[in-house]
Amino acid sequence: MGQPIQIVWKELGPSLEQTWRGEKTDVFIYKPVQPAEEARQYQLSFSPVTDETGQVVGILSTAEESLPDFARNQESETYARRVTDTVPAMIWTTEPDGSCSFLNRQWYEYTGQTKTQAEGFGWLNATHPEDKQASAQRFLEANEKHLSFDILYRLRRNDGTYRWAIDKGSPRFDNEGNYLGMIGTVVEVHEQKLAEESLRASEAKLRSIVSTAPVAIGLFMGRDLIIENPNQTFIDIVGKGPDIVGKPLREVMPELVSENQPFLQILDDVFTTGQRFHSYGSQVKIVQNGVMTHNIYNITYSPVFNEEGNVYAILDIAVDVTGEARAKQAFKESQEILQSMIDLADLGTYTIDLATNKLVKSPKVAAWYGLPEVTDIESSVGVILKSDQQKVLQIYRDSLQPGSSSAYQVEYTVINAQTEQKRILQTVGQVRKNLEGQPTHVDGLVRDVTNHYETKAALEFLVQKRTEELEATNEELTSSIENLAELNEKLVRSNESLEQFAYVASHDLQEPLRKIQQFSDRLYLRHRQSLGEDSRLLDWNTCGL
Repeated sequence: MGQPIQIVWKELGPSLEQTWRGEKTDVFIYKPVQPAEEARQYQLSFSPVTDETGQVVGILSTAEESLPDFARNQESETYARRVTDTVPAMIWTTEPDGSCSFLNRQWYEYTGQTKTQAEGFGWLNATHPEDKQASAQRFLEANEKHLSFDILYRLRRNDGTYRWAIDKGSPRFDNEGNYLGMIGTVVEVHEQKLAEESLRASEAKLRSIVSTAPVAIGLFMGRDLIIENPNQTFIDIVGKGPDIVGKPLREVMPELVSENQPFLQILDDVFTTGQRFHSYGSQVKIVQNGVMTHNIYNITYSPVFNEEGNVYAILDIAVDVTGEARAKQAFKESQEILQSMIDLADLGTYTIDLATNKLVKSPKVAAWYGLPEVTDIESSVGVILKSDQQKVLQIYRDSLQPGSSSAYQVEYTVINAQTEQKRILQTVGQVRKNLEGQPTHVDGLVRDVTNHYETKAALEFLVQKRTEELEATNEELTSSIENLAELNEKLVRSNESLEQFAYVASHDLQEPLRKIQQFSDRLYLRHRQSLGEDSRLLDWNTCGL
């Protein structure tokens, strides 16, 4: 057992080789050399055993004792049947007309049929009704032409369930070449069949997903990087038409060489090292439909290994992120412009992360507060004048409530934590929400209006002083109508000057804010599409200003 038959029994070599090639062989007559068995001889027949693809994978040998004595023939047949009953497979033989003449014990135990029910053509009744006609036709054609066959059908088990099985048979011939019928085996392959169907369904689903995926997917085979299985997105990105399959990547995309791009060398390194390569935001120059493009891609090259652990292909997955990259660049430029405008207007910015309760201040705001740029809300509120704290907190909390405008404006006094210098600040804020409408951040601007209030106070003091002076003058000149008229005229002129001065002063204070609004409006109109929801930060109407 376990030894090559050609070594153990050299005389069988020619017959086995013929059978392996699918050729018809003569019955081999074997006569034992032992004296005790001089009267015995055996007829050995050989039949090829094939797999699902028709390839020969083994040889089935049967031996029949050939003796003139009928009793010994009966003994030999009984022995042969006992042997077939111990084989872990269903074995059968047929007559030249195709009728079944023998089924071993495994058939009856598996199907639950009796000998009367199974022999002849009764075995077909154990096949599934949908498979019965095709199975019978296939068997009868092979029997008529004396050819080997295999049939896949559903066989009824003794519990009434149907299970997939493979029925394989080969023709038998006597010494004179006369056809004796078929001999074969039936093996249940139900689990394998279900696994194959599941695998095919999975592969079909995967192919469908890959073919419709919005990312480019393709396979590069071997060192020459032959393109295989590209999906439509891959074909569109390459831009050379659908007939790129089976061609080397170097030939399909010569611009990888002419433009001195590194990707062919990277692919060769992946093939050599077996290490995956990934890059974000790589610019690739591709001639798409005759036009050179400079798009941005996220690229992944993954090695594919065979059973020996060697790389035989590389899976390429590329995502076109050109639009995203350009949007980020536009957003960055917009931020830079906005920051320049904010700096020009002597404004500060802040952002509150509601999840962490952290308040991030621009350097200017941090300097006004005398605090680090990143603190919690409580620390920042702590440097506000106590009489203003409750007002600020209430306005801030109201903006977070459902149904609110999500914008607020408030003025308050802060006492610098380092210098104790007081500043009057004007703050505007806008609540930022996620897709579910939940508040996530608060963004805003801060303006130091201390000088405005100091100027206003100075003007009020000056007006009060001049008024007092005029009142004193009026009292002194009450006796003189002419002097009174003259003083009244001076008073009118003085008041007009003061009003003009107040108007000019107020106008000069508001001019930087108007410039900011003009710049913001222009920036909002130019970039609101690319900035998306964040464009609201540039809209002074939504900020409540």
